[in-house]
Order: sequence, then structure tokens, then C-alpha cells
Amino acid sequence: YPHWTHVKSGFLGPEHPNINYRGFNHIYANDPAVKGYESGHFPEGSIIVVDIVEASYGETYSSESKRHHMDVMLKDSLKFRSTGGWGYAQFETDNSPRMLTVEQQTECNNCHAK
Repeated sequence: YPHWTHVKSGFLGPEHPNINYRGFNHIYANDPAVKGYESGHFPEGSIIVVDIVEASYGETYSSESKRHHMDVMLKDSLKFRSTGGWGYAQFETDNSPRMLTVEQQTECNNCHAK
């Protein structure tokens, strides 16, 4: 994914209420997902990655530290019917998969469907 299209980056400071997303949030998209961003309709096979990187704070700057985790969204309307055609996954710092319950995946979809 680091060689995919970089969509944007955001920064959530140390006081942000969602502690799991504090730091740098980099969003990447594969070619089908880029077409989805352009058209407003994400085709099957679209993949979006959010790489969440912790921040290291200095007196006058903030810089990237280690990866906190990574979120992945995959468009497959047949496999993920119950969540609007999107599958959701998370990966730990060491790239091992973090198991998401059905409730967590539904929560992901409810937020992203907005």
C-alpha cells in the first residue's frame, strides 16, 4: 500500500478524545478506490488503508514515531452484504491481524456510511 495513491494525511493532537487515532493518520487507496474518490462510487475491489502513526512531541514540532495500528476497508458486495458491501480489518504494530467482532465491523460501517 505505500506505493498506492496517497489520498491525504491528518493529525490528531494529544488531547483528541479518540486515543487510538491520536497522531498521524495517512490514507492510501488502490487504483479502483482512487476511481471511487473521483466518481463518488467505489467499485468492487476498492481498498482503502489508514496507517495510524504515533506522534513524538518536541518543544516546537511533532514528528512520526512508531505505527499504532492500521485500518483496512475492502469493497466486496457479495462477501460483506451486512455492512454495505465493505469489509473492515485492523492490523497491530507488527502487522498481525486484530480480530474485529461483528459489532465492531458494524460500528465501523455506521461511521463510514455517513
